[in-house]
Amino acid sequence: MEKVTITLSFEKEKLDAMAVFLSDENTTVQKKLEGSLQQLYEQAVPDEVRKFVEATSGGKPRRGSAPPRPRPASRPKTITEKEVTGHEQS
Repeated sequence: MEKVTITLSFEKEKLDAMAVFLSDENTTVQKKLEGSLQQLYEQAVPDEVRKFVEATSGGKPRRGSAPPRPRPASRPKTITEKEVTGHEQS
C-alpha cells in the first residue's frame, strides 16, 4: 500500500520528554503513533471494508483471513414429476 505523511503540531518540550521515557521502553514516539493510528483504523473502519481495502491494494489481511469470494449464482433445481406426485407417469 502507498504510504502518506501526516503532519501534526505538538509542543517540543512535551515531545522531548515523551521521547526520553519511551526510549526507556525501547520504543519511539513514531512507533507508538503508528500503533495508535492502526488501532484507530481498525476501530473506525468496518472489518469487511478493511478486507476489501487490503485485497484491492495488494496488502495482506492482518488477521489471516482472505476476503470472501463471490459465490457462483445457483441454478434453480429442476423438479421431476416423480418428485411432485411421488410416482412416474408412463
